[in-house]
Amino acid sequence: MSREEDEYWEGKILEARRGQLDTVRKAAAGWSALLTAVLGAFATVTFASGLTGMNDLPVGVRSIVRIGIAIAAIAVLLATILAGAAANAFPRKTNDLTVDAFRTAHKERATRALKRLKWSMGFGVAGAVVVVAGSFVVLFTDKAPAKPQPVIAPAGGKVYCGVPSAAPDGSLMLANVPLTGDVIVVAKCP
Repeated sequence: MSREEDEYWEGKILEARRGQLDTVRKAAAGWSALLTAVLGAFATVTFASGLTGMNDLPVGVRSIVRIGIAIAAIAVLLATILAGAAANAFPRKTNDLTVDAFRTAHKERATRALKRLKWSMGFGVAGAVVVVAGSFVVLFTDKAPAKPQPVIAPAGGKVYCGVPSAAPDGSLMLANVPLTGDVIVVAKCP
């Protein structure tokens, strides 16, 4: 290689050394934007498709999904905070502005920012995996069977309360009495 070529690549190496912190900050800002875009798109699709409501899930699955939501929310929050911390500088004051001290501080900030970015990416991926897995659970879990609702109904001069049953002819009965009038659905019998 020619001397000119060597000087060019030496300059590139020098730029890379001096620009470590800026490179990590740009990567962190890009990661933060990607994380926001992916989760925003997923939230839009979920909202538009109208996944099964939490109350429609069986009790055990509902608890698992709630725990997953909490884990995903914490993971995504940590990912966002760490990406922001990696992308931005925190103000600081120093009385030591020598070249060596400045260079050392610059490298230390680049190292810290890179660690924060890696942690952010880990939390972001974990949060996204939990969100996607939870969505599949909700999407492919059958609805909980509907609980029979008790009713209050007048019949034969008396008022009955309970869960109606079907008579052999297909009509409704309550306490072995055919229901012929109006009924009131209640949460539980008094």
